[in-house]
Amino acid sequence: MKRQLCLATFVLALASFGTHCSAINILAPGDFIIPIDSDPWTDGFGSTYPEAESPAQAIDDTLGTKYLNGAGHGSGFIVSPATTSTTVRSFRITTANDFASRTPSYFHLFGTNEATLSSADNSTGMDENWVLIDSFALDGEYGLPATINTAGPIIPIENNTSYRHYKMEFPSLRGQFGWVMQVDEVEFFVDAAGTSTDILTGATDIRAIANRRSGGATPAGENPNQLLDSASGTKYLNFGKENSGVIVTPASGPQVVTNFRIQTANDAPARDPASYVIYGTNDPIQSIGHTQGTDESWTQLDAGDLSLGDARGAYSDTIDINNNTAYSSYKIVFPTLKDSANANSMQIAGLTLNTTDPAVLKINRQTGEVAIETSTALSFGSYEITSETFGVLAADNWTSIASTGADTNDTWAETAAEPGMLAESLIEGGTGDGLEITPGTPLSLGTILPIIPTAFEDLTFNLYAADGTTIISQRVDYDGAEVPIGDYSGNGSVDIEDFEMFMEVYGSQFERGVDSEVTRYLGGDLDGDFDSDITDYNLFVEFAGGAGALFGTQVPEPSTVVLLSLGAVAGIVVRRARRGAVAALLAVFAIAGSANVTEAQTFSIVAPNQPVTITEPEGQAAESDQTAALALFDDTALDLLNINNELFNTNYDEITQDLYDFRSLIDQADPLSAPVYVFLDYGSSITTDWFVYAQRSGANYGADRVGKFDFWFSDTPFGETNSEIPAGEPEATVNISPTDNRLVTSTLYPYTLGGEHSGQYVAIGMTLSELSATVSAVNRPGGHEFRFLDGPTDLVLEVDRATGELTLMNNLSGAIPIDMTSYEINSPSGALDVEGFDGLGDEAGFSNWSIGGGSNENRLIDGDFVNFNTNSTISVGETGLSLGTGLNELFGVEDLTFTWTDADGRYFDARVVYTGEFPDILLGDFNDDGMVDLADYTVWRNNLGSTAGLPNDPTPAIVDASDYAIWKDNFGSSAPPAAAGISAVPEPAAIWMGLAAVAAACCMGRSQRKS
Repeated sequence: MKRQLCLATFVLALASFGTHCSAINILAPGDFIIPIDSDPWTDGFGSTYPEAESPAQAIDDTLGTKYLNGAGHGSGFIVSPATTSTTVRSFRITTANDFASRTPSYFHLFGTNEATLSSADNSTGMDENWVLIDSFALDGEYGLPATINTAGPIIPIENNTSYRHYKMEFPSLRGQFGWVMQVDEVEFFVDAAGTSTDILTGATDIRAIANRRSGGATPAGENPNQLLDSASGTKYLNFGKENSGVIVTPASGPQVVTNFRIQTANDAPARDPASYVIYGTNDPIQSIGHTQGTDESWTQLDAGDLSLGDARGAYSDTIDINNNTAYSSYKIVFPTLKDSANANSMQIAGLTLNTTDPAVLKINRQTGEVAIETSTALSFGSYEITSETFGVLAADNWTSIASTGADTNDTWAETAAEPGMLAESLIEGGTGDGLEITPGTPLSLGTILPIIPTAFEDLTFNLYAADGTTIISQRVDYDGAEVPIGDYSGNGSVDIEDFEMFMEVYGSQFERGVDSEVTRYLGGDLDGDFDSDITDYNLFVEFAGGAGALFGTQVPEPSTVVLLSLGAVAGIVVRRARRGAVAALLAVFAIAGSANVTEAQTFSIVAPNQPVTITEPEGQAAESDQTAALALFDDTALDLLNINNELFNTNYDEITQDLYDFRSLIDQADPLSAPVYVFLDYGSSITTDWFVYAQRSGANYGADRVGKFDFWFSDTPFGETNSEIPAGEPEATVNISPTDNRLVTSTLYPYTLGGEHSGQYVAIGMTLSELSATVSAVNRPGGHEFRFLDGPTDLVLEVDRATGELTLMNNLSGAIPIDMTSYEINSPSGALDVEGFDGLGDEAGFSNWSIGGGSNENRLIDGDFVNFNTNSTISVGETGLSLGTGLNELFGVEDLTFTWTDADGRYFDARVVYTGEFPDILLGDFNDDGMVDLADYTVWRNNLGSTAGLPNDPTPAIVDASDYAIWKDNFGSSAPPAAAGISAVPEPAAIWMGLAAVAAACCMGRSQRKS
């Protein structure tokens, strides 16, 4: 396949959420929906199994044996319980000993009462008259574990008939290719709760079968039910590619569908459908999942081409169909794909089947006013306006019917008034016939939508009749010009005014599960990764049409620049950027090309490029055959090409050749303490000071990322087979912050090892990132590619433990000039001092630099944000570039990381070294008597809300709950050895009453450090 190398680009997830409804969608979660593929299965794989892995192993009640069938998708078994004629009402499956990709993701269960079975072992299992008992995806609460040798949930089925024989087929598996199916144990129970005895115990007649009924298959978690869940990020994927689709039966009954819409999935535009055929029927549905869907009499309603854009998660325009008949079920087939040659499947994220509605929720983008309009006179008894994704509704501006008394015949009450929902309805106390609205007389609900980018337009609308249950309308229309991303001022364009507003918040950090996407966007997070950093800055400039469009093209003479920078804008470079100061700076500076040509950061892959052997510890299992540790070295092009051209340019999410990523199963109970290990033998000793790594590919943002690398180097093997986990401390540890943008792409990036390391044998420990643990329930840390590098000497950030002083140096042996445009200093523990941090603005050659206005205790950000295309140079031998007292030394932690970028947007790490000793303080000793006890609690309580500060307090701003937490964590500590018999930490309820009283004060900015 063609190898594609392209610059990594950040696609905003929020840019695709415009779900403007044009009619009533008759589909809802829980509707009957099944996957189909009208192509027959023609590959010819028949049932086959190894002698030691026969179907009998699935009912032997022995963990560790398994039934494996080489037919893959469509394989299964026929079994005759030892007890004649039983009624199965539930079952359970235990996963096998390896390769989660082989685990079933869908089932069909049949029964028959024929006296004699005619189907032989390793047949299709179709020689009897079978009755379908139940069939659905093994997903959600009924999904099988991704871990090995693990019993799945009890799966209840609808059955009240006794059968002598049962047949279970697995038409789809977790993995893409479905070459092999395997299970460890299968148990059948006569009760729905699965508390009875397994009726397969003691059975002796079990036969392998394989009967693939169509060319389609769906992985776990990507079945058609995901089309109805209204959740962003889920999707339906079918490996049948062309001619795959769905059959759906709405629970609302027969409806006249006049149009439909499709939502694109989260990745791979090549998989998008390019055409459709839609059918209707009023026959009962006899087809089962993963068949051709032809067991009913279908009427073709319409067919045509689809023009889905490349934006991910975006809904198509309304697709009208020629239909005037109500049907109980609909079938949609997608005959072609957008780019079949580069697609392994068909996928969509959402589907609506719509009928016409008479009313609309009309929204004015420029004013935020929202009104209900109608094309015919109607009455309604309640409505709901939701902003489920972004929570953008302004309840304070809501003009509700309840508040205005617009309905003089009825009594209304507000039932929800939150950013995510506004709702009101009739209550007792009136005629109960609802409020009537007529054409030409809109009902205004106020300016409940802030002026925000069109990308945040996620409103949905339900208008109900007076009975409170019948939906009259779901239509939402937006009026006025779209608001582009980055237009913070709402003036219709991204310009200097917006840049000033962006710089006020640049550097901000946000909390998952707390800060909404709108809050993060307004705080400068444009790429959705919960912080505002250099990537967001680059995106902002891109949204403005480039640096030239944003800043202008006139470049002042250098002497003029220096004079003006020393005069009108001298103050800006010392502290964080203020709006007025930024405006002054922009008035005199413009974008210029890079003026200095210095030696670049260059790398080479350490020879030999490939290790001689690659091993993993005993018991460590990869997710599938293709995702073992060998996958870290399967891109041989890296070893042939110049690695410097590959770095920052190779994104494995965008490469179409068949490459795999390493993914290893770990303990899901404690994923952050369960590293995976890879052992390398290079045949002879290597010397390295950097490595290159690409995180795993895939569309699930942040899933399975490695946040910590540990390295051990040795000239002797790690155990006899070079696979024993080292007992000693690692020689090098590399941490990647959860907010580091390199964590969420599959792009090749270099990372420094902090010096040279040598050895023939290398052990690498990879630990899951905290980010991944928050975004995925199943964690399989790994990555796409890995190589050791010989790279440039490190830039050094020296940290003085005693004073918190930060100093940049470029004086190591072999140093080269460093061309830099900005940098970030990160501290996961929050040990940075914003007020003490000066940045480089006071240093010669850095007068244009300024500190991001959103810098905080977790991140300090500094750079030349106006001369966008120009680097500043740190010369060889530099030892004294002071950044101020950017470390809060009272925290006593060593967790700083330093990442810098050049004008081309490339990221590099600096080495962080510590000198001196941390102050000897006793945290929480607020009366400074050498003991953390109840007396210190009294000091805290008496000063709650004060800005006076407390002794031995590392957070010297307002006295608040954070100081109580410090006291509580250190209660009982003392400067001498702590005394025995320490009292319990008090938990007075009055604490929280006091905190509420000073809540407003707690939001104040951080004061200068107290001594």
